[in-house]
Amino acid sequence: MPVCQTPASTPAENIFLTGASGFVGSFLLAELLKRTSATVHCLVRTSTIEQGMARIGAELKSFGLWDAATSARIAPVAGDLSKPMLGLSTEQFETMANIIDAVYHCGAMVHSVYSYDLMKPANVLGTQEIIRMACVGRRKTLHYISTLSVFPPLLDAEKKETEQALLERWRDIPSGYGQSKWVAEKLVRIAQSRGVPALFTGWAWFPALRKPELATRRICFTVHHNMPAARLRSRCRL
Repeated sequence: MPVCQTPASTPAENIFLTGASGFVGSFLLAELLKRTSATVHCLVRTSTIEQGMARIGAELKSFGLWDAATSARIAPVAGDLSKPMLGLSTEQFETMANIIDAVYHCGAMVHSVYSYDLMKPANVLGTQEIIRMACVGRRKTLHYISTLSVFPPLLDAEKKETEQALLERWRDIPSGYGQSKWVAEKLVRIAQSRGVPALFTGWAWFPALRKPELATRRICFTVHHNMPAARLRSRCRL
């Protein structure tokens, strides 16, 4: 793990965000633009910055989240979550790591039937690179967007199980996606135990994603993208 310095205590001026072109990530980006005055550097799986901006803009507009007044603070970063150093050159990676004040990791490959091996590059190794970015140069707080998929099915509806007990039953996680996210969270917890400031956050953080709006927005998403509801969980948000 790279040597880290103390995190900045002043309000963030530059934030690094993954998953901005996905479903949850679009709402997270909108909230960050609304709640902060920071420039949000968004990792997008495209070849150019222009393509990245077009993709992010299209997603924000599809959910009614586009705001021309804050759009100037969106800074697309052409890369790939599944690649070493997030698909950036060493110079690009180190430059980004030295200017950002906080990291929000929301990006992931989401698929209902892919195996762990297919999910590993984006979800596990990608998280490893995000931890690296949080530690290069001045250490940044890592905000990790969690998922209930890291928990296995309950064995007894009448028996209460603690979060820790559920996490220890990782062998019972049925999907490759859930398995990969469990490993990714484990990496973050290990980094946390070694002094990396990391916070776990769920969907409840986003007012726009709370029920009952969530169900409505998910339905609108499937209609907008002309996909059956069953495919919603198969959408990749990198």
